Amino acid sequence: MAPLGGFIFGYIKMNPIQIHLVTNHIAIVGYIFIILIGCLAIIFRVVQYRYLVYGLTLVCSVVGGLSYFSGQKAMEQKYQMVLDNTDLRENIINLKTNSYLRQEECFSRIALEKHEAMAEIALIFFSMDLILAFIGIVSCLKWPMLEKFLFGILLLLLSISTFWIIQMAHEGGKINHSALR
Repeated sequence: MAPLGGFIFGYIKMNPIQIHLVTNHIAIVGYIFIILIGCLAIIFRVVQYRYLVYGLTLVCSVVGGLSYFSGQKAMEQKYQMVLDNTDLRENIINLKTNSYLRQEECFSRIALEKHEAMAEIALIFFSMDLILAFIGIVSCLKWPMLEKFLFGILLLLLSISTFWIIQMAHEGGKINHSALR
């Protein structure tokens, strides 16, 4: 069966968990990179850097949205992997509890639920970033004075968004890695 990402990544065979991790990391690293470019745009007053910030924000916001929507498939596959593993199934304390006994396949249901709740808020941030970046691009052409104000607001929103998605990613890491809990 072809993986979910066959149409996104061409011929690269990736399962839903891998697609979710790749898109999530692209958004996180992209946002950090965008904030750095934005700071350089303010310090050196380079207009092209502001345009680059708008364009990269559009791309990273869309990729972040894809990460949100790929999360459901990743969760379904993870549950299936846990249930298919007979050794693990024998060591399950209880499906409703926090984790399983086997250390190498420790799976936190509580961290998963918290990650999902945070991801819903992150989707709102991605959407706001996308809309503000699009308005910023349009204002570059029509209202240059408004664009400078929007750029400052976008950088502030990007900083808040980045802080939130880093926290969300940390919760995502707790799902499988008991050392982070």
